[in-house]
Amino acid sequence: MSVAEWMGPVVTGAVGIAGIGGTVLSAVLTRRTQVEVTDAASRHALLVEKRQLYARFLRIMEDAHESAGEMREVADGLDQLAAKLVAAGELTDAVRQDLKQSLAGLSAKNESMKQALQASFAEMKRVRAEISLLADAEINLQVARAVTVMMAYAARRGEGSAVTEALVGLASVMRRDVLPGASGR
Repeated sequence: MSVAEWMGPVVTGAVGIAGIGGTVLSAVLTRRTQVEVTDAASRHALLVEKRQLYARFLRIMEDAHESAGEMREVADGLDQLAAKLVAAGELTDAVRQDLKQSLAGLSAKNESMKQALQASFAEMKRVRAEISLLADAEINLQVARAVTVMMAYAARRGEGSAVTEALVGLASVMRRDVLPGASGR
């Protein structure tokens, strides 16, 4: 057999094997690209979900902070009114009636603020549970700290500046967590 006779089938076989190898390599690379695209899409979807959840929690905290501040103002008004009652001693009927009306108005407003604050805390608790599933330990600790500081403020045992400080710290770690390319989260 001459070289020319066997060269054709050998080259055809080699080209066929190379074609099969190229097809397999192309399929492997395509699959790998699909997995990477799907993985990137999943990471992006998680970041979007976290952003929405974190923003919702921070809005609830701001609402609670505002409600607690209003409630504290009403409670301070009630305290001042009680001090006036004690200091006044003998009161005329007109003054007594005026003070009773003021007291009733402040009490009603206080109850309304208390209900709004309780609703905020209930929503905060639900969102906090969702955050605990998606966030790391640092964020969960910051969330717990912010809630504790908020509860102390609402109970008139803390300062508004402590709530602001806790919220700024929490927002900072949350923002870092949802930056594109945030590592390990």
